[in-house]
Amino acid sequence: MNNLDKWIDPRVKLVKAAGLHAYLLARGWKEKPYPRPQVRMFEEPPGHPGKPILQTVPAFEQGSDYIDSVVRVITNLAVIEDRHAVDVLNDVLQASEEDAPSANGAPAAAPRRKGKKP
Repeated sequence: MNNLDKWIDPRVKLVKAAGLHAYLLARGWKEKPYPRPQVRMFEEPPGHPGKPILQTVPAFEQGSDYIDSVVRVITNLAVIEDRHAVDVLNDVLQASEEDAPSANGAPAAAPRRKGKKP
């Protein structure tokens, strides 16, 4: 994280690519074809004026610039969503947890929210 590591929330290192993808898909972003397999392209949900925003996202965690890319994506999403980056990070981390495989390899069940019936 070069110079940014002095003020960026260190939990950004916990972000999984699958959680970032799940976050975008859950908010209506659509995946678009992209020629490089190490990058996935997402288009913002419809309903915004002007041309849709396209956001490139790392496809996996192994790239040398993965954390820098995650910081860029979270920063961009914070601006687009008019939220604080830490709030976006919290939601992405939650999406990462919900998308994590359980002991048997299946995605872990999402935690129940209080007041909601199954």
